[in-house]
Amino acid sequence: MEPDPAHEQLRCFTDQLLKLNEVDWVRFRDSFRPIQLAKGEHWLHAGDVCGHVGFVVSGLIHAYYIAHGEQVTQEFYLENTYATSYVSFLTGQPSQRYLQALEDTHLLILSREDLYRFYSGSQDAERLGRLIAEGAFMRFDYRSQQLLLKAPEQRYRDLLKDRRNLIQRVPQKLIASYLGIKPESLSRIRKRIAHR
Repeated sequence: MEPDPAHEQLRCFTDQLLKLNEVDWVRFRDSFRPIQLAKGEHWLHAGDVCGHVGFVVSGLIHAYYIAHGEQVTQEFYLENTYATSYVSFLTGQPSQRYLQALEDTHLLILSREDLYRFYSGSQDAERLGRLIAEGAFMRFDYRSQQLLLKAPEQRYRDLLKDRRNLIQRVPQKLIASYLGIKPESLSRIRKRIAHR
């Protein structure tokens, strides 16, 4: 089977973590199926069980909660990242998160059953899964430290430094929510930075 560009992109990303032998790579590749989400479309609603993990080929996924009637942004998943509601995926319990496409989005998705079948096939398969999970944990820990230990202006400066492309692609009110501040506070921070 001639791989398409989406699978080639997945392979390049996977090779950065762990170079699978050809048999394991083909098993991994063939476990995914493509889906397309239109801008604004939800991939997952709170209350649903998340049965898939998705590799973002193109586009942008917004992960958020509804708390006290307000949308609270947890994360943004851009190209070459895995998106899921991880606790729901692992436990089979209903998700508390929503996953929504902020742009037209192309995903390669993998079911829980197919992932575990892949893991059972070789030690390298299990190792790849561990490396992906460790990466997700490190991103979560970094985000927790940002919110707990850094002032809002520093959080915004770090976002500019680490993920500048988000600023151009995401509405400011969602950036503010991601930083844990009100939109008007973000406007003040941006003005202060612009005048320095």
